[in-house]
Amino acid sequence: LESDWQGVADSALKHGLRPLLYERLTSDTSKVNVPDAVLEPLREAFLVNGLRNTLLYRDLGKLLGDFRQQGIAVIVLKGAHLAQLVYRTQAGRQMADIDLLVKSGDLTAAAVTLLEDGYSFEIEPPDIERWRTQHPGSHHLPSFAKPPHPRLELHWWISPPPIPAEVPDVWEEARLASIAGVEERVLSPEDLLIHLCLHSRLHRFG
Repeated sequence: LESDWQGVADSALKHGLRPLLYERLTSDTSKVNVPDAVLEPLREAFLVNGLRNTLLYRDLGKLLGDFRQQGIAVIVLKGAHLAQLVYRTQAGRQMADIDLLVKSGDLTAAAVTLLEDGYSFEIEPPDIERWRTQHPGSHHLPSFAKPPHPRLELHWWISPPPIPAEVPDVWEEARLASIAGVEERVLSPEDLLIHLCLHSRLHRFG
């Protein structure tokens, strides 16, 4: 029934899975017959997300190149890693922003690089360490913005306190992969699983 399919589409919207649902429903192996009234909005979501991710990866490729020139080590986190290396197409994964992990000692240099690339930031780079002291429960800085481009978050840890001692040294286990046309670090599969579980818990699977 169309109402049943609409319920599936509504659930996909709630969980940010409409592009992936469209991709699966229209794959070569899919044998289901989805009503056009349900499939067309899914198709539109897939195409819009694909265009947005194209912009995101264009930005990410430039930023990774800039960080490399400045000698700033980076691990590409979450969506940008998964959409490139795990999903069938980049359009299948919705992403709210770009998440990058840098070492705590590189936060100021990374922020300066982003500001030089046209991003805005609510903290002056020399005040970053003071901000961190004032926000001991944080594991990433406030977002960097560059409308209409995707926002970016700089992380220095994959989990907020109080459990950092329980998290492995992700830098030691990181692997190289081609992300946005640049060879850069990503989490090992084991650390990626830990990170996604911690992130889901942080957002209460919301």
